[in-house]
Amino acid sequence: MKKRVSEIDETHVIDENKWVLTMARKTTGSHQQHTFLIVEGIQNDQAVTWFMDLVGPGMSVLLPNILDSRIRMEHYQEQSEAELKSNPMIYRCDKRMMDLRPQDGIAEQHWYIDQEDALRLIQSINKDKEHPPVFNILGIKSVITSASAQSSSKEKGHNCFTYAREKIVSLKLPQIVIDCDNSAYYIEQVAGVSSLTLRDKRQNPRVFCPNYKTILAAGAVAAVASVAAVAARSYYSPQ
Repeated sequence: MKKRVSEIDETHVIDENKWVLTMARKTTGSHQQHTFLIVEGIQNDQAVTWFMDLVGPGMSVLLPNILDSRIRMEHYQEQSEAELKSNPMIYRCDKRMMDLRPQDGIAEQHWYIDQEDALRLIQSINKDKEHPPVFNILGIKSVITSASAQSSSKEKGHNCFTYAREKIVSLKLPQIVIDCDNSAYYIEQVAGVSSLTLRDKRQNPRVFCPNYKTILAAGAVAAVASVAAVAARSYYSPQ
């Protein structure tokens, strides 16, 4: 197999040297904020696809920065072009929250990267499996995460989105520019939210909360932020 078409974007043609990296989330079903990485390539005349993500033990914001994370990596390969067409590798992953199906909506950003850089990313994430980062549902940029890290004497924690983004940025490739909503910087001081970067193209781009669950979640996070800020000031103020 010398070339293949990306199963994420059919306008992208992949070969041994030119691979495609995608940061994605589902826009249908549950866990629509969960972010994962997909790498599509060709290696040794075979089509290869990797799925990778960071997951935590739960969605609680009441136990920030004291929970361990887990990194999942799934690898698929296919030599038959006919089988690839009838059974695309993008639908072969059965891991919850990465288990894409033809009827699923997907919001994503993708980039061409060299095979060498793709393998460097995969190796870096595989190395992280030995000592995964601390998990914090609010992400590493949140002021609450910073306060939690100080009080727990642990490093600042990642959520699935901030981890995926950090691994992409760490490649330091000039062609990778991660577009995001103008409000993302300010909102991320409370929580790193993937939908501000991985936009659902079916939604009005000015709409942040597509349903009431997101509104309630945002309100809960804001409440926790307020309480945490007061607690942090009290805890760290000199006696």
